Amino acid sequence: MDKPSKIKCLKDAVRLWCLDKGYNEIDGADLVFQGENKTVGFILKEEKTDQELLSEIMNAKIICGEIYVVITDQAERAKTVSIIPKECGLLCYSNPFGLGYMYEVFKEATPL
Repeated sequence: MDKPSKIKCLKDAVRLWCLDKGYNEIDGADLVFQGENKTVGFILKEEKTDQELLSEIMNAKIICGEIYVVITDQAERAKTVSIIPKECGLLCYSNPFGLGYMYEVFKEATPL
C-alpha cells in the first residue's frame, strides 16, 4: 500500500478539525467548509511560493467569508503572518514536542 502524500495528510487533518467544529465541506480553495452561518476557506501554505499563496487567498475571497492559512511548522509563523492579509487566520498542524500532532490557532480569522 502506498504512503499518502504530505498534502493529503494535511488536508485530512484540516477536515477532521473542521468536522469536529460542526462544519460541512464544500468545493473551493484548497478546502472550504460551511457552518455556523459562515463559509471558511483553508489555504495550505505547504509547497506554495508567497505569490501563489497570496493569489489563492484573493481567489478564495470570492466564496469565503473567512480564510485560514495552514502551516506545518511553527518556525513559519512570523514570516507567514507578515505576508498574509490581516483578516486571514493562521492554523498550524504540527508535532512541536515530538509527542504527536496537534492543532494550534496562532491567529483567528476575521470576517472579510
